[in-house]
Amino acid sequence: MRLRNSTLGALLAASITSTAVGCAGPATESGAGAAFMNGADEAEFQAGIAAQQAGDQAEAERRFNRALAANPNYLSARISLGNLLLAQARNEEACAAFDTALSTRASSIDAQLGAAEARLRLNRCDEASVLSKQVVAQGKSAATPAQLSSALTFIGRCIVSQGQGDAAARFQEAILANGSNTEARLALAELFLANGSSTDVVTALARAAEYERKPLDLLRIGKMMTAVHQARRAVTVLTRAQQYAPTDDDIAVALAQAHLDVGDANLALQTLSDVAARSGELPSAQVLMGRAELLAGRVEAAQRLADKVLAKEPSQPDALYLMALLQLGHDDKVSAERSLRQALAAAPQTVDARTKLAELCAARAAWGDVADLLEADAERAWAPGAWSELLLQAYQEGGRFDLALPMLSRHANDRGSDPDAHAAVVELALAHAGILEPALVVAHAQAAFDKSGGSLPRYRLVLVDALAAANRVREALAIVEAGLKAMPGNRDLLARKQALQKR
Repeated sequence: MRLRNSTLGALLAASITSTAVGCAGPATESGAGAAFMNGADEAEFQAGIAAQQAGDQAEAERRFNRALAANPNYLSARISLGNLLLAQARNEEACAAFDTALSTRASSIDAQLGAAEARLRLNRCDEASVLSKQVVAQGKSAATPAQLSSALTFIGRCIVSQGQGDAAARFQEAILANGSNTEARLALAELFLANGSSTDVVTALARAAEYERKPLDLLRIGKMMTAVHQARRAVTVLTRAQQYAPTDDDIAVALAQAHLDVGDANLALQTLSDVAARSGELPSAQVLMGRAELLAGRVEAAQRLADKVLAKEPSQPDALYLMALLQLGHDDKVSAERSLRQALAAAPQTVDARTKLAELCAARAAWGDVADLLEADAERAWAPGAWSELLLQAYQEGGRFDLALPMLSRHANDRGSDPDAHAAVVELALAHAGILEPALVVAHAQAAFDKSGGSLPRYRLVLVDALAAANRVREALAIVEAGLKAMPGNRDLLARKQALQKR
């Protein structure tokens, strides 16, 4: 993306020129513009800081603007105003405030970072990346570890937005620069959630939760914990979030969902009752309350809540899922499948609905439908473990061994020490030759043999057959001979020896 205008280009050029000269240390930006102060600007600025700390954003903005009216070059007031505007998602105004700050001092790290974040929020990633890289280029002589960490986080977020480069490496650099940068940890967790393993997600989130105190960021952590099926961890994190923000309905609903996931209907109902007392008939809370009632065995109460929400919002996906559960309770699978498909039509990423529908399709051997539902996302970090098993079964039942074998191989590697998983890969690969490379089949066979301790005939035979299929006859014979020493007269090994000696 080109820079939007010549003014921004001039600001960036001035900033680059300034950083080339170098600084003795991090800039003390609070003193910027001191030569222009007349007393009123400082008093208004301090009043603005006090108002901001008291949570009065409107008063803080008014005070910062009055400070700037008295002294337009008061850098700290300008940057504080920009940050206040960012906090209110007034990103265009924040961008203008930080650009003005850069015109006052082009080398201001805080102004560069603020301008970068505002542009990132406005999806002006090329510009945000340039500004952030300037901060990194200045290094520790000009920027604090926290500032460098923020700049690296912004660069990583730009990479994610543009889909170019290794965003994870930038986030990891940001964490190394400042271990308490929870934004970098959350961004890394979100990246793993989209593309990585659930173990990586949990590790990143657990460290983020150690440092985080802001309730909305704790909410993000709790939701991601829920997404990777770490409900007990989610309950812990969301309970902390609720302690910081006891009347936040989003946090309460997320906490109720986590309580349901661990099977605690009573705590979920208690939390949702508090939401109802504050906010009335919130649909998301009512649906979860219905789920809790159903979990507690109060079917009629759950039915009333599902009917109530669907009467107002016929396509509400979570209510449709609740209705499907109720229909399954009456053994009405046809209606349940219809409700689940309606839920997914309204919200295709509804995990519970996709899982239940896939199970219903598998029960009637509709393997093509199972594959259509799951194959795009079965390997995602947030996908339930059942998805991989269902999809693998669908591929095998449908004769799609070209898809089943690579998936089975990945599963075996994930399980690592399970000899049965490795042996299953070999047996299927030998039955359907040419799909997996012979060397990979032998590697799985060797893993099965090694993990079993080499004492069971099945795994020895698997290794012999894999070596034979790879034309490694001498190695296969050696394995047979060693087995016959331990198990003289074993018919399977004798048959393998005879067949190998004929080759």
